[in-house]
Amino acid sequence: GIKISINITGTTVVTADFIELVEEMNKEYDFAHNNICIEVTEKEDLPFNDDNLNALRRIVDTGLVLAIDDFSMGQTSINYLKYDLFSIIKIDGGLVKGLTTSSNCREIIASISKLAESLDMKVIAEFVQTEEEREILHNIGVDYFQGYLYSPAKPLNEK
Repeated sequence: GIKISINITGTTVVTADFIELVEEMNKEYDFAHNNICIEVTEKEDLPFNDDNLNALRRIVDTGLVLAIDDFSMGQTSINYLKYDLFSIIKIDGGLVKGLTTSSNCREIIASISKLAESLDMKVIAEFVQTEEEREILHNIGVDYFQGYLYSPAKPLNEK
């Protein structure tokens, strides 16, 4: 089936209005039987605290999948990983851009992949532009790839 990902900022995803909207929509659409992922961008602050943890749990309880988007670039606390709330880590394209020229970038991505695997999470690399990058990423444990190698971004009305 088709998988749908929706980008939401860290500050929005934990608001009462958003949580209530998700729970109301779940009553009508039953998210547990859909492939819908909420990508929480790491570029915006999502402080680690009990209120935010409970808000994220409420989202996961509806059957939605949570992903940390732009991992390595922002403010999301790694503490969230220990609570089994997020299912996916999306590695920021900034790390992928340095992949072919920097052994440090490769080692960081490999470490993130190993961490994700040990936590039963999947890893998506963003900004994959060449077959060489895809091959390196595959060899260091990345599960999925996103970028111009497959398709440039397209407007909604274009097929």
